[in-house]
Amino acid sequence: MYPIPMPEPRLFGVLRKLGIGAPLREGAMALLRLVKGNYMRVTIDDHPFTVDLRDKIVSFMILFYREYDVEEATVLRRLIRPGDRVVDVGAHIGYYSVLLGLGTGTGGRVLSLEPHPDNNACLARNVADNALEGVVRIERVAAGAASGEATLFESGRNRGDNRMYSSDDLPTRSFSVPVRAVDDLVADWDRVNLIKMDIQGFEPAAILGMRETLSRNAGIILLTEFWPYGIKQAGSEPQAMLETLLSFDFELYEIRADGLARVDPDDLMRRLQGQIWANLVCARAGVLEARGVLDAPPPLARNEQKTEYGAKRIVDAALSRLGNLGRVLDVGCGTGQVLRAATPYASSLTGVDLDAGALDRARLAVPGATFLTAGIENLPFEPGSFDTIFFCDVIEHLRNPLDPLDSLRRLLARDGVLVVTTPNANAVTRLVLGDAWFGLSDESHLLFFTAFTLGHALRKSGFEKISLRTFGGTGQRALDFVFELLRTGGTLVACARA
Repeated sequence: MYPIPMPEPRLFGVLRKLGIGAPLREGAMALLRLVKGNYMRVTIDDHPFTVDLRDKIVSFMILFYREYDVEEATVLRRLIRPGDRVVDVGAHIGYYSVLLGLGTGTGGRVLSLEPHPDNNACLARNVADNALEGVVRIERVAAGAASGEATLFESGRNRGDNRMYSSDDLPTRSFSVPVRAVDDLVADWDRVNLIKMDIQGFEPAAILGMRETLSRNAGIILLTEFWPYGIKQAGSEPQAMLETLLSFDFELYEIRADGLARVDPDDLMRRLQGQIWANLVCARAGVLEARGVLDAPPPLARNEQKTEYGAKRIVDAALSRLGNLGRVLDVGCGTGQVLRAATPYASSLTGVDLDAGALDRARLAVPGATFLTAGIENLPFEPGSFDTIFFCDVIEHLRNPLDPLDSLRRLLARDGVLVVTTPNANAVTRLVLGDAWFGLSDESHLLFFTAFTLGHALRKSGFEKISLRTFGGTGQRALDFVFELLRTGGTLVACARA
């Protein structure tokens, strides 16, 4: 394995020891509130989305990275089908409700349950901004075992962590909210295909209120958070929740960085100690196979969520070294965002990825390109076949990047250019987010690069005339410009000649 340890710049180490990362995060959100108010609109995958600047965790992550929990989002995208009937329990500000509404389309239905009034208002705004009022129905209720009233305890720091029970780690502010059983809310539906649920340990109570729905829909899929600590805090037993799920003849799968993995309940209980949680996909035998998700490969970093703006900047980096891109190869092309941005400047376009589902979307996005399902170790091309190769957000997943880099160098024509992007281990977002930085939270990331270590790897692989820069990482162009001047942007970009 190429020895690239996680670097710790001296300034970062000092600030981390002083505990300044969290105050910086909260200060950044406070500064934005002064300028923007409580809400701020951003763009995610070309769709408008409003975040709550009072939320220092989930909204902060969406604001900085234009995504949240990429593994869960990827699984939901693969599960959803046009026309599906879906329930989103604990919809927060609508990140998943919008994703599900766009996926199920005008022929489908999404029921979104969110009891917190501010979250519910932001949820309604995001549904309206994406023209999903005819698809997504919003209820300002909590899901529970039966209809009634209950107390919601508010988290002042993480507005996705409001809970239906008192807890020592939450402030004392609370208020009464209506509670409804899911069975009552979907009683007039002809079917329910999917339930997504994340309610901070109150899941066992909600499951009691959806027993009929889970029983009468043979093909239903339940995606639920399983957090033993929170379940106990809420007054239930984690083992009993697993036993209840098994009583519906569900098979249990865990969402991991490398895809879905079948889990043994006893092993799951042993692993989830302290405040560790897991996201489970529960379905009867054959249901997940029918939807084609079990054999799907893991997402390649954030390829499925590259924005048009980011893709254009990657292409511009190549154009700064070449007047024309010529024959283009994108290794780890995902849904084709970079290839689409490269189209006006290329004589031919070829995309390679392991994810067949992503390639299906890429073919629609870039109809003039050629796409192949292949890995970096078995690219079926002759030496000198390409003038430009994009290698975006892939290198951090490799145990030994030198051999793949050498293989890509051989595929380049004389004076061809390789463009590599990877998370920047010296990014200011790493300091601010700490352990929540996506480079650390994604378990499929094996290596971490700074400008120095990435340049060193490229030189050892035979590349010359290497230029390195960073892109911002927040999506706010003025702020990104400052980060780029300091070379502390979220994405490290290298252009190297063969």
